[in-house]
Amino acid sequence: MKKMFGNVLQQWTEFTGQGQANLYDRHRAIVPPILIERMITFLKEKYSQPLELAYDVGCGSGESSRVLTPYFKHVVGTDVNSEAIMEAEGKRGDQTCSQIEQAEGGWAHQNLTYQICPADLIPEKDNSVQMISASQAAHWFDLPKFYNEGQRVLSPGGVMCLYGHKCPTWRWSEDPSLNGELDQALTQLYATDLKGYWAAERDIVDNSYKNVTIPYTDFTRDDSCYHEMETNVSDLAKYCWIWTGHQNYVKQHGVRKGKKLIRKLQERVMSVLNVTTSPEETILTKRTSFFLLMGRKL
Repeated sequence: MKKMFGNVLQQWTEFTGQGQANLYDRHRAIVPPILIERMITFLKEKYSQPLELAYDVGCGSGESSRVLTPYFKHVVGTDVNSEAIMEAEGKRGDQTCSQIEQAEGGWAHQNLTYQICPADLIPEKDNSVQMISASQAAHWFDLPKFYNEGQRVLSPGGVMCLYGHKCPTWRWSEDPSLNGELDQALTQLYATDLKGYWAAERDIVDNSYKNVTIPYTDFTRDDSCYHEMETNVSDLAKYCWIWTGHQNYVKQHGVRKGKKLIRKLQERVMSVLNVTTSPEETILTKRTSFFLLMGRKL
């Protein structure tokens, strides 16, 4: 079996620079449309005016900003990382159409701009923003300052939405009884091999923001949204390569040892499945579960 897949990771031509960015783009979590629709529904429950302005804070390369564009007259994505904003600007007019944008009929990016600024500095007038969102980012914020700024700029009835996702799970439809062993193989990498390489803030995500509360009396959370997609064992390994914990490991120990660690994961997974197909041909289902916190300024 080792002969079939021992060299597959060596076929990746780049692990840094643009190659790293491409891997991240290919394997990032996809926000399910129902989650965005849930946010919009929550806003409209008590806000009946036109939806003029939304801010997506900590927007990274802009995916979480673009999915808001069908619903608001104007969307602003902000991030402290200038390189991320440059990447977001470059993607604004590309031909990558999200599931939500497909449903709306096109690439609704003309009403989207980006700015470099921290989460607790939203350059808008008081009571002028209908939604502030943050995708997989709020655990990095100075939350008291962020909440104060949100209170200032949100319109009465405006909402703050914080969401993210935990580590995905992979399922094998051929023999579901092996799913527990698949979980163990991933846990070995995540919690044992990479122990000490994750930022402390990762614990907040792993706990699904259960210790995070938006300071509004009209507050709720939704843990029902998820995204499923067909993938393969090779892509599972590449997804784990882009984990921040693994990237921290690579920074300390180098790419060679980083490849070795991911190769061991892939070998464990293929050993669990005990198939004759290659990693690229061995199909799994990747399920990413999301958590969503929503609060309304009254």
